[in-house]
Amino acid sequence: LILDVTEKEKTEQVKMVNVKGLTVAEARTELSKIGLGLYEQGTQASEQYEKGQIMSQDVEEGTEVDIHTTINVYVSTGAGEIKIPNIVGYDSEAAMNMLTDQGFVPNRKYEYSDTAASGKVISQDPAGDTAAKKGDTVTLVVSQGKEAVAVPDVYNRSQEEATNMLTQAGLTVTSTTTEPSDTVPKGNVINQSIPSGKYVDRGTGVTLVISSGSNKTFYYCKATISAPDSDEVVSADIVLTGSNGTQIQTWSGIKISSFPYSITASDIENCDSGTIKVTWYLSDGTSREQTENVMFTKQ
Repeated sequence: LILDVTEKEKTEQVKMVNVKGLTVAEARTELSKIGLGLYEQGTQASEQYEKGQIMSQDVEEGTEVDIHTTINVYVSTGAGEIKIPNIVGYDSEAAMNMLTDQGFVPNRKYEYSDTAASGKVISQDPAGDTAAKKGDTVTLVVSQGKEAVAVPDVYNRSQEEATNMLTQAGLTVTSTTTEPSDTVPKGNVINQSIPSGKYVDRGTGVTLVISSGSNKTFYYCKATISAPDSDEVVSADIVLTGSNGTQIQTWSGIKISSFPYSITASDIENCDSGTIKVTWYLSDGTSREQTENVMFTKQ
């Protein structure tokens, strides 16, 4: 008995290759070489595969698969985005640790600040709550506290000039008072509350004392003295005395031929009157005195 048996033709199979990490175009090329097709089923975020690379395949490498089978793949959209924490106001070390723990790369810079304490985060870039990927750099600006500046010397400067100098140095004039001064002209600085050369925080206030001028009043005296009508007078001494008892000036040994004789005295301080005493010397060796009151003129 002869049996005529027709065996069903077996379907040809191939071993699946790895297409993860390839682009879709590259994967199609590789799969077509072994008679397989490719279908892009969708996209997903991946921290392992870069954007555009195949991140998964529904048939693993080495698996026997029928020829002409279509392989389903997912393509990476890149690392998934997360929100950057808001770290403004945090201590810089705590902020750095927080960013590192969440997968970001912190970069720290420093700036002076008039408002934030030293070591506190002033600002960040990108801002808090911004979407970013792990591995992205976040820059922190950390306060160094207030900048120290040197106080300039404004002694004997005009009030306007002193104010400008202090302002340019980063300081402020908080208040001014006035005092009389015999050495500093009116309107100029007699004293500053913080000595020059000292370093203080930027923005520190300085108080100025401004000269109101001298509280002294000065007078002058000018007079002409005539000799007595006598042939016996040969010379004279003259003494000018203030009403406060201070001897202002003297003129001695003036010959009678010099009369009438003019005297002048100036810069008489805080005294508006006095006396002129003349001692007349006679040819017989005797003398006599003559005293007159006199008013001084304000300079």
